[in-house]
Amino acid sequence: MRAETPEEQRWGLVLPVKGGRGAKSRLGELAAGGLALAVALDCLAAVRGCPRVGAVVVVTGDPVTAAAVGALP
Repeated sequence: MRAETPEEQRWGLVLPVKGGRGAKSRLGELAAGGLALAVALDCLAAVRGCPRVGAVVVVTGDPVTAAAVGALP
């Protein structure tokens, strides 16, 4: 088996997402309308789009966030 060159190596990434009511609390009322979930999903899309990132694991205790991430293709 041939070893990967640095250009071929892919990274595994763990994306922690707080989710729920406490997420992005510094944004106040803006976060209540789903903005925190949108930020999390945008961040996930960005890392999944990176060619050097292989596996991505999202860690969250929020069932709404978990369902939204689980529904992605």
